[in-house]
Amino acid sequence: MLSRIASCMMVAAAMGLFTFSGAVQAAGPRTARPARVAKAATSAHSGMVVSITEGKDGKDGKLVMMDAGGKNEHTHAVAATTKITLNKKAGKLADLKKGDQVTVTLDSASKVTEIAATRAAK
Repeated sequence: MLSRIASCMMVAAAMGLFTFSGAVQAAGPRTARPARVAKAATSAHSGMVVSITEGKDGKDGKLVMMDAGGKNEHTHAVAATTKITLNKKAGKLADLKKGDQVTVTLDSASKVTEIAATRAAK
């Protein structure tokens, strides 16, 4: 009988602590923290530039590339806001040339967010 009473008291104490900790968390800290924003899933793939077409009149440009194996050719629409680097320096789509090695980063909606290109020095 005493062990049953002791068990019930321990459960009640644990529930009280749990409830108190929940009330403290619900009240929140004194200073507001910015909400955490989940990062969108990104993917990247590498290959070689086949051709580029600059966008005109606010339209997207176009990057045609081959995969790293040199077998599959595919095209990406490149917005004017896409971050482009050539040999780790800021660049633009027109700076890229056939044969440059590129890594294209896509967001979760398969839109190009970044193009990192490298060109061997001659």
